[in-house]
Amino acid sequence: MLLSVRTAAPGGAREAADLAAAAEAAGFDQIWFGNDLFGTSGVTAVAAAAVVTSRIHLGVGVFEPVSMHPVQIAMLAVGLQDLSDGRLLLGIGAGGLGQLEAAGLSRPSPVRVTREAIVAVRELLTGTAHGHQAKLHRTPDVVPPIYLGAMGPQMLAMAGEVADGALPLCLPPMRFLEVRRTVADGATAVGRDPATLDVPACVWCAVDDDGVIARRHLARQIAPYAGSLPPAVLTGEGFDPDEFGHVAHVLRDGGLDAATAAVTPDMLRLGLAGGPGDIVQMCGDLQRAGATHISFGPPLGASPLAAIETLGAQVLPRLAPTPEPHVLRATAVDAASTIRRMFHPSGVRLGIVTEASLSSVVPSMREVIRSRGLDPDRRLAVLRESTNSAGVVDFLERYGHEYSVCVLSQPLADHPDVSAAATSVGTSLIAIEAVHDD
Repeated sequence: MLLSVRTAAPGGAREAADLAAAAEAAGFDQIWFGNDLFGTSGVTAVAAAAVVTSRIHLGVGVFEPVSMHPVQIAMLAVGLQDLSDGRLLLGIGAGGLGQLEAAGLSRPSPVRVTREAIVAVRELLTGTAHGHQAKLHRTPDVVPPIYLGAMGPQMLAMAGEVADGALPLCLPPMRFLEVRRTVADGATAVGRDPATLDVPACVWCAVDDDGVIARRHLARQIAPYAGSLPPAVLTGEGFDPDEFGHVAHVLRDGGLDAATAAVTPDMLRLGLAGGPGDIVQMCGDLQRAGATHISFGPPLGASPLAAIETLGAQVLPRLAPTPEPHVLRATAVDAASTIRRMFHPSGVRLGIVTEASLSSVVPSMREVIRSRGLDPDRRLAVLRESTNSAGVVDFLERYGHEYSVCVLSQPLADHPDVSAAATSVGTSLIAIEAVHDD
């Protein structure tokens, strides 16, 4: 289960740094910063967050290729990936039409311009650009995963076709089921495995020790959008469009406070709101429905920092319990294919660690890493010949958060201390059954 938080960091770069540090301490895997025109820069937010954190992944959500050329997006991605030591998550989307028009910009077909941008940025970052006269002077050692900011079916299907993940706002939260199917269909249509894509349930969430206060914050988030949600969509999700129409009317005539008070309890189903226990229960429903990543977004509450701390102390520990140690079995021959099936291109950690005594699998491990566009010399760690269980545990405790897979001989992989250390940092163990220590 991946857990992330999304914020606009309206206070600027210093607030972004504080929020990122808090999110990392709370146990979140990712934090995403908004990058809307006329809002706070997601670029400066990620840069500020990178220097005060060491584990959490940092997302810009999202760049749009109308006001910024794909070459500029790629250049910034290189710098942010470098500054964050490989923790950047790169969001790309079509951009809000109203914001673009306010800036005096016109937007061509959102699907076409976004697809072209994703392809161009990826080619620039990997050094394989064909449609540009020049290449970047520097490319990143690790290409950041590209997430597509999408809500409509065409954009969601395109995420499955060309991106590593999607950022779909799920209103209501259970809409993620339809979102996931649409992204999966897009991936399958072009021969991609949907399981390799990160498709979070991006939800509106308001949390407070006082559930009444939390629900009021969510109502205040819903009120301005009441008139912009299509009646057919609302009816399909079991809402009464007349209730939304009434709130929109109150907003026009009476202002935001009156409209907030007019939001009905049923309308609150658009997001998650309540005390920590309420949020745990609602997230449990998402987990049971198959969500593998829940992303908590605005409004969060009166204080985003306090909300992140509350989620970390009272919600996340009950959503992501420490899993039981699990060891996959493989032979030296099929170890590489096993990793290819499980190696998530947009996962939180990248890299493989193995033993020098498993010399027969080292070349195939290097090839797996190279096939992902990564540098084997940087992303493959080979433990010395005499490594014992204590040595493996020490390595995992020090560096395990940087490695997604640990390939060991069967006796070492089965050692309880090793499996416990791997579990604590989220590293998968593969035991090579055909090779044994002397």
